Amino acid sequence: MSDDWSQRTLEYHLENLAVFKKFLVSNTGTITNITKNTLENFKTSMRNAGRKKNTINGRVKTLRVFFRVLYNEGYIDNNPAESFKVIKGGKKSEIIPFTTEQLKAILAQPNQKVFVGLRDYMIMQLLTDTGIRLQELVDIRICDINIDKKSVFIKQGHGDESRMVYFGIKTANTIRSI
Repeated sequence: MSDDWSQRTLEYHLENLAVFKKFLVSNTGTITNITKNTLENFKTSMRNAGRKKNTINGRVKTLRVFFRVLYNEGYIDNNPAESFKVIKGGKKSEIIPFTTEQLKAILAQPNQKVFVGLRDYMIMQLLTDTGIRLQELVDIRICDINIDKKSVFIKQGHGDESRMVYFGIKTANTIRSI
């Protein structure tokens, strides 16, 4: 599909295609006789199964890309997903941040007297201070951290964008103690 996609993006699309394949098998469909109606039935079946709007829309988008590539490469004569639409409407869910009390309660959980507890505490501080994603945290190397400037260089974060993020003095002190 695209050489620029991350491994996680590929896995996401493959998972969505596997769900569609399962739908086809259970409905005796094959890849060669898929119509717009087949795709709409797939969307309806996901709605009837109680899937969330974002899940359904992600699968719709995967199928639109999949069939566009098949059509553009000449594997199929027409693109059944050309007018396949995502589900619109509904309010965007509001992200409600933790309260100060909730944050204190969460940060109080790790036992900082043992290494793994101190490590977990530092990870939690870094996540809350910087807002980085979990995969970005996992990809951090020691050379990416500048304790004096209280910064972390994130290489190829979300959207393959590199950026610098900053953390507070308490996080810097915790990193120093490890």
